[in-house]
Amino acid sequence: AAEEGTIVVHLVHRRLQRVTEYFLNPFKPEIFGMPILARLNSNCSPAELYNAAWRHVKHLVPDLSTEEGCWPFSLCTVKRDGTACSTCSWRQGCLGCAVQIGELGSAKAASRLDFAVTKSFSIDWDPEVLHSHYKEKIAAHVHVDDSVELAQKERKRPEELLHCLDEMTKEEPVDARRCGHCSKKTGKPTETPHRKQLRLWGCPPVLILQLNRFHSRRGASWKVHTLVNFPLHLDLRGYLAPGPPGESVRPVFRETSGAKADKKEDGPCQNGLRLGQKVVAVGRLSEVLGTGPAVITALHCGPGEDRVEVVLGSGAKHVCRPEQLAEVPEEPCPHAVLGFHTLSRDLPEYDLYAIVNHIGGMGSGHYTAYVKSRGHWLSCNDERVIPISEEDLVSANAYLLLYARQDIALGKVALQDLFPPRVHSGPPADPEAIRRFRGGRRAAPLHSILTHRMFSGDSSSSSGPFGGAGAALAAAGAVPAPAS
Repeated sequence: AAEEGTIVVHLVHRRLQRVTEYFLNPFKPEIFGMPILARLNSNCSPAELYNAAWRHVKHLVPDLSTEEGCWPFSLCTVKRDGTACSTCSWRQGCLGCAVQIGELGSAKAASRLDFAVTKSFSIDWDPEVLHSHYKEKIAAHVHVDDSVELAQKERKRPEELLHCLDEMTKEEPVDARRCGHCSKKTGKPTETPHRKQLRLWGCPPVLILQLNRFHSRRGASWKVHTLVNFPLHLDLRGYLAPGPPGESVRPVFRETSGAKADKKEDGPCQNGLRLGQKVVAVGRLSEVLGTGPAVITALHCGPGEDRVEVVLGSGAKHVCRPEQLAEVPEEPCPHAVLGFHTLSRDLPEYDLYAIVNHIGGMGSGHYTAYVKSRGHWLSCNDERVIPISEEDLVSANAYLLLYARQDIALGKVALQDLFPPRVHSGPPADPEAIRRFRGGRRAAPLHSILTHRMFSGDSSSSSGPFGGAGAALAAAGAVPAPAS
């Protein structure tokens, strides 16, 4: 990385060859030799750029004598690959605009380079110098600096999951945007720099972390095989959004655990409703709000018509009359927050219970899984399920990490309580009617095939969203099989 006040430029050796068949330019650039990285002052002149390039290449022409201010090459502004100009349109057929120096004392000689346009330059050698003085044996010898080996070791060093979380939640600068408050104070449009930060409000009962194993850049894609060390016990306490001083929970949502409300009632209310009470809509209001539970957040009672303000599970607010609501028996979780009853601010600790591995490359591969069952870890590979030690869980093949919040892992709260099964109303489907509707077609729907093979124990195929891991997870009891 360039230090403050300096810039790193990219230089490539290039020779131009004339061709008989061409489109826009009769010369074809040929890149050779080892590219050069040079550190320069960010406001250097063209002559300083030439002198820096000459210092890096003069050992390639040791028997060439030159006068001061004369160089056996010209520098041109090019793209990173050195094949075309970085400033001109491709329609012009320009292979690179030459960096002009100008005569000593002229305005051009005192000008400064604009590195905002390009930081890549080509060294276009004089053909006679290349033929008579350029030493290819010297150019073939490349000195490898010690920093290269250190960089390779740094690149191969394992990553830590907590470091990845730190990078994801660190504070980042935001490009300056027009600020209405500052513009109002100054009386003119004002751009103010901002900063942003991603934090967690609550901890879900099941946490699934997906490691970014697949990378794409400039049309090329590849798999990342970096080893990521992850803990069996994960604490997200340091990644939660902070609250006001002296409070552990920021009062954006009100607790539903029966805590007393701060507001006082204005008068007697109908139906015995109270703040924080869980209710459901009845009558025509249920067609608007649905049949899901809501929580009372405000009561407006008085000699006139009573009004009740409720917040739905989605976070939307609604004002209605007391007779449009009915009380439901409350079974609140002590850590639930309004609108997100499965989230917790008080239980940020997790235990690892499953790992999905991807073995292979970008175009193909195989999925396996490690599952914790009854206190023991099992390796699931298609129909093969064998024990595995905790020391062998961390590998470069890990793709998905599944953590269970400690109240779930210890069995204090069941997932069925937090996510009750969805009950479908209506008569069961008639198989004969389905067959008639299909018109005797032999092919079964794809989703039916995948569902059958994933959950029915059919180990003859590895189809499914996770290949063999899907059937193995179902066989190990980590994936609930559908009711027959």
